[in-house]
Amino acid sequence: MFSGFDFRDWLLANDPALSRLRMASRVTMTVVFSTVILIAFHFLVTPLPQVAYGLGIVLSVEGGVAVRDKGYSRQLGCSAA
Repeated sequence: MFSGFDFRDWLLANDPALSRLRMASRVTMTVVFSTVILIAFHFLVTPLPQVAYGLGIVLSVEGGVAVRDKGYSRQLGCSAA
């Protein structure tokens, strides 16, 4: 098995800026958050069909990787930055 330093060295060798790790954790947290919201909506407001969960997961992944600009004004496409 990997020790702590071996795993860190392996991870940094494959992803030096940790950009893939940040992207993966952002998408994973987005999917988890949206699924929790859908489950809460399902139990508290009205039952949802199964396809709502699939659609929520797909849209969460899309939303997690779609915006890569830093800053609110750059995400909106404003020229003032």
